[in-house]
Amino acid sequence: MALPKVLYIARSDMGGGAEQRLNLTAQHYPGTLAVYVKYNHHTWNKVKTLPVAFIDRIFAPFNHIYYKITKGTRVNLRSRLFLTETCNQTWKHIKNLPEFWACDIVHISNLHTNYFDLSALEKIAQHKPIVLNVSDLWMITGGEAHSPGDDGFKSGIATTNDISLYPLSSPWIDRRQQMMEKKQKIFSRWKDRIFFMTNSDWTEQQFLSSWVMRFGPDYRTIKPGIDINLYINHKKRAWLKLRVLCFYSDSKFKNPALIQTALSQVTQPIELYVIGNPISLPNQNIQTHYVGKYLSSPELLSQQFNNVDVLLYPSIAETFGMMVAEAKSCGVCVIGTNGTAVEEQIQHRQTGLLINQNDAQQLASEIDWCAKNIESVREIGNNAAEDIRLNYTFERYMKETESYYQYIKQKTVIQTISK
Repeated sequence: MALPKVLYIARSDMGGGAEQRLNLTAQHYPGTLAVYVKYNHHTWNKVKTLPVAFIDRIFAPFNHIYYKITKGTRVNLRSRLFLTETCNQTWKHIKNLPEFWACDIVHISNLHTNYFDLSALEKIAQHKPIVLNVSDLWMITGGEAHSPGDDGFKSGIATTNDISLYPLSSPWIDRRQQMMEKKQKIFSRWKDRIFFMTNSDWTEQQFLSSWVMRFGPDYRTIKPGIDINLYINHKKRAWLKLRVLCFYSDSKFKNPALIQTALSQVTQPIELYVIGNPISLPNQNIQTHYVGKYLSSPELLSQQFNNVDVLLYPSIAETFGMMVAEAKSCGVCVIGTNGTAVEEQIQHRQTGLLINQNDAQQLASEIDWCAKNIESVREIGNNAAEDIRLNYTFERYMKETESYYQYIKQKTVIQTISK
């Protein structure tokens, strides 16, 4: 059977793990017709731009004023009014794309953040089967990308304890319960036309235990793969003092308070490399190097990983952890947290280190242990790189993805014939 032809749709062709996952899939899949995005960075020639929605033209000047007043908040007025998954004119734009009518499957990345109408799924599903990436928990909540410590989504309660969670942040109009119920109705009504790709065992567990997916969705768990020809362990670590890399962000998901507290308690001398926001530490044992707000290319990131021994990654909400896998591939010993999908990638003291999400003293103790056992840390890093080569290659990921596409095409063709 010939490979299915796929049209990809995403918010952006650059960004976090969800965008990266879909864009890399499209670049390497032979049956790719096009990638349509709202924010186009022109990373390759098949990336095209979705037309600007009328609502964005209306809100643009008001958002500009709002950002000035709120000093750069990431939440815009549409989010405040709970209009992120409506009024985007999604179906109007997609039905005019020649690639839509030529494709066998429409593969869509994260649906949230002001670019895709949830109701458009029903229109698309009437004509083409859909694959939805489940790269965070938005698909099963009322609107948050995650809801740490709140299992209301398992019983159909959308009003979580913390409304500050991305991509929502204290909206003026709270329609979370309505949105959760709408998702359940759409996904169950079109269960033979909408398919899901979860990205870890942890995500799969949350997905299947949710109230939204109680109808029994058709899905596969396909863990992302790493380009081991780019993220290479050069094995040239010969410096004497432990080098630690930290991506420091004010996002609560990245656990900045824990990082700050733990680093202030470190007793051994280390060199700390910081990417993201600058961090101020009243600790004479730590020599800090600020790398910059971000690294502009995977090549630079790979170089930085090879310049350190340890990556601090105590995230409280991680459905896979691409950064963890990329660092491991470069021979870095990652300190991650229990209770997220990162735990699946790490065997404690063998392919990384694990701590509890709220235990700053434990994190400080592990950093001190690393500083006193630098050769053991490097051996753990070498084991981590081997784990990636055995279990997380991009070739394995693409093979499983192609198999899923073929399954979807075959199943939907049979359904059409039977009708």
